[in-house]
Amino acid sequence: MTNNNNNDENNENINKNIGSHPVKVKQTNIIINEVTTDIVISYFTDKIFVVISQNKKLGTMVEAKTERAISGKETSFNINVILGKREDMRVNLTARRLIEKLSVLNGSNDSPANSVSLLLAIALLKQTTLGDLKPIIATVEELLES
Repeated sequence: MTNNNNNDENNENINKNIGSHPVKVKQTNIIINEVTTDIVISYFTDKIFVVISQNKKLGTMVEAKTERAISGKETSFNINVILGKREDMRVNLTARRLIEKLSVLNGSNDSPANSVSLLLAIALLKQTTLGDLKPIIATVEELLES
């Protein structure tokens, strides 16, 4: 029985910690060519997690980072597919566009120590074209700016 009490105490502590470190979340959906695209953005302390899904799944996971030179004047982008379709250029294009936008939004802080990190989960239907991505990316960018 003492184990159950310890578990109850641990659960109470976990719930307290969750309450003291809330994750800010924004979400919406858009319909393009009769396909609903769900968009969720979660702001963590060390990165921004963006989910773009047309099938209620997470899909391909991509990590994208900005890397600033020591001078703070030059920025490069590192995009790495963690899980999923490495060859899908729609995924790479979306990640690149979003990390560029985040870099611009974070541009007021030119310190190399404050680079931006994005984790993108993207699940697109096969019929989704590069042209269809434009309003999806625009919607994500609007959420990031708000």
